[in-house]
Amino acid sequence: KVVKAPQGDKWRADKIICGRRLSILEVCAILPDDYTGSLYLNSLKSAEGLTLPQTVGGSLDLSSVTSAEGLTLTQTVDGSLDLNSLKSAEGLTLPQKVGGGLYLSSLTSAEGMDLSSYTFYAPKLKMS
Repeated sequence: KVVKAPQGDKWRADKIICGRRLSILEVCAILPDDYTGSLYLNSLKSAEGLTLPQTVGGSLDLSSVTSAEGLTLTQTVDGSLDLNSLKSAEGLTLPQKVGGGLYLSSLTSAEGMDLSSYTFYAPKLKMS
């Protein structure tokens, strides 16, 4: 039986589908390439094995992910992108477009990153 992911304004990855609770990785594996709503994956600590849609039409909340290792972000996030727990930007490739704010509260260095085209919040970041 094929399970289709719901579309809508907001959707949390811990939804119950077909009578059982799916893991976040199982949920992301069934998302379409172009997802029209927001994705709240804020309980995810590691991005290892995570497959995200190419486009997220709302916000993308990955606020508990602490490392960019294994993290392949979408090409477009029409809303905000929350990476507040990310400690290092090493290996991070940001989406081509983030329509809302880019939240990087725990980041202290963005060496090698060009943040000039983003509206970002990073209070610990030391800009040179």
